Amino acid sequence: MDKKYIIANWKMNGDRHLIQQYHDFFSQHTLNHHVVICPPFSFLEQIKHQNYHVGAQDCHFEKSGAYTGSISPTILKGLGTKYVILGHCERRSQYSETNELVYKKAAAALDADIIPIFCIGETLQAKENGQTAAFIEKQLQESIPKTQKKMIIAYEPVWAIGTGKVPTPEYIQNVHALIYKLYPKHPILYGGSVNKQNCQAILNIENVNGVLVGGASLDISFFETLMHMPKNNE
Repeated sequence: MDKKYIIANWKMNGDRHLIQQYHDFFSQHTLNHHVVICPPFSFLEQIKHQNYHVGAQDCHFEKSGAYTGSISPTILKGLGTKYVILGHCERRSQYSETNELVYKKAAAALDADIIPIFCIGETLQAKENGQTAAFIEKQLQESIPKTQKKMIIAYEPVWAIGTGKVPTPEYIQNVHALIYKLYPKHPILYGGSVNKQNCQAILNIENVNGVLVGGASLDISFFETLMHMPKNNE
């Protein structure tokens, strides 16, 4: 198995105990993957470690201003943040974020030299109506600036996030192939109920360059499992 991206999205979770668990584990182990930890904003400086990168879960599109409760890419950059998750379905559904807003945030992040992790994925309705391809293509075209700068795309079918439902390997492969045709130069990750039981199988699917992990990343044993995953040719 080639070196992959393992991105941990803590969402609105975490405490000093979890931070200590991460520090203890990664002080003793270096995974042969690109590991990115995305905790709540308040933990960004505390979670720093030499054996992984730190990412944020969102950002504003302005550098500064009267935006109570928001955080800018400029501030994130000053904290040593290298990545930022944008367009997660929970932001889209709970905060009514549109493709256009995600685009503005992405442009601001890129200007601040922060790597965006774009979340895209179809709703259950789109899937059942056979509109997955059209839904995803629209998100890609409207959310992602045309740029040569580094960025990551994370395919997260909305109907799989937090539900325990995971698409078949064939389904994931087909969607990733679609994305790859449009964005062949950027890593494409899968997210949506990824856990230590299914992670290896997902990582071995063609054109899957890594995983975006939610709840499973709150248990350090997820990373312990990654250490024992065999390569394809073993």
